[in-house]
Amino acid sequence: MKVTSKPIAVILIRSGSRGLVDKNIKPLAGKPLVFYTIEVALASKLFSDIWVSSDSLAYLELCRQAYPEIRCVHRPKELALATTSSLETLRDFLQPFEEEQVFVNLQVTSPLREVEHLIESYQLYCQSGADHLISCVKADKSRSLFLKFAESSFIRPPQVSKHYARQKEPVYYYPNGSIWISRKDLYLRDETFYTDKTVAYEMPKLYSYDIDDALDFEVVETLLHHHHLGESKR
Repeated sequence: MKVTSKPIAVILIRSGSRGLVDKNIKPLAGKPLVFYTIEVALASKLFSDIWVSSDSLAYLELCRQAYPEIRCVHRPKELALATTSSLETLRDFLQPFEEEQVFVNLQVTSPLREVEHLIESYQLYCQSGADHLISCVKADKSRSLFLKFAESSFIRPPQVSKHYARQKEPVYYYPNGSIWISRKDLYLRDETFYTDKTVAYEMPKLYSYDIDDALDFEVVETLLHHHHLGESKR
């Protein structure tokens, strides 16, 4: 992908959460969750601007006071519902920007990414000729072992050979949600990051944890302390 200007970082946070109240600003190892993503974006020196978009003025003020160098934009409540898609939110956010503006969407609930992951993924995007990039992690279970429940909790048997051997199984990957890169015109044309011109950037499992519930918070907090991850980069 030919890139003529620096990318922007997009950090989307909404105030509602089905699992954890105020999850996006909930303290993680003593620091609001969203701060981890802001700090790594700033430390990368990759972006012309770092934007935080939220339906909550209180969230935006919290971010603005801690990081006056970032830019904040308030979005309407109807673009911050549990049923609102990323496409709807990004389409609204991207309206003022040039058609060829490259953006890097950074998911707040993936706080363990490091500067090197931002730089490497952006370099891959620029050099690959891809329209879009998603970060991914290697699956630690074979897809052929997955079960489906039928009625009354009976299972549908997996399609596993009698000669199944994990070492012979294909390697699968899944999106870890950490990094999404595209260009405004290409993303709005395709209305998705998933096309036959999407390149994948593999990240190690250690940096791929996604926070969804209270247990995830505990796991990630342990990793932060044990591996000295997420330390302030300011």
